[in-house]
Amino acid sequence: MMKNYIDFFIPDSIREDADEYRRAFQLTTFSQLSLLFFIPNVIKWYKMGFTGLALSIFCVMICVSLIIPFVLKWAKSLNVMGNFIIAALVWHFSVLPAVTGGILSSSLVWNIVIPVFVATFLGFGSFLFWSAAMFLEIIVFLVLHLSGVSLGTITLTPSQVVQTQIANILGPFLTMVISLVFGNRGLKRALAAQKEAAEESRASQLEQEALMEKSDALAQKLASIFEQVSRHTEHLTENVMEK
Repeated sequence: MMKNYIDFFIPDSIREDADEYRRAFQLTTFSQLSLLFFIPNVIKWYKMGFTGLALSIFCVMICVSLIIPFVLKWAKSLNVMGNFIIAALVWHFSVLPAVTGGILSSSLVWNIVIPVFVATFLGFGSFLFWSAAMFLEIIVFLVLHLSGVSLGTITLTPSQVVQTQIANILGPFLTMVISLVFGNRGLKRALAAQKEAAEESRASQLEQEALMEKSDALAQKLASIFEQVSRHTEHLTENVMEK
């Protein structure tokens, strides 16, 4: 049932390419499972009294979990869908450190996770672009810190600090694990497909060699027959001429 639900959003043009279909399926599945991450964080920030952060991550949740699948269905492009997701995530994980200490914020760890996520689903070109964007963000926060610019901070109780640190460790860790698992599965499927194609090519080559051997044998047999027929014809012609 879940597969049918995910397949509803994947256009036929994407299904024609096995690797692109796999990545689209995994990315759409990830967008739906992301509710398990977004909802607790929305509740956490709201209960802590930071409605701005709660609203920010709520908007990202709506974009990633609800709007993104329809973007894939309408745009018929994995790259458009994927970069839309990354843009939404980058927005929140730029706002979050900006109000929680800048370069000193533990949420900057997401700047490492996002490029890994991009590399898994979107390819090398998008990986370079978003890696550069994340690196630039870190540089900006570092320059602001060295310049003495004071960014916003939030006051947390000791228990809230622990909760926030756990979220900023477990969230990126789980995201990287999921990305690597999906990437590993994709690599295994690609290698299996490549191996299957190589085996088919080898089988085809062996079949062609066998046909060539049969053709050569048939040609030699026909040549032998023609030679015999020629000799018999010459012999018959000589007999006829003598008579």
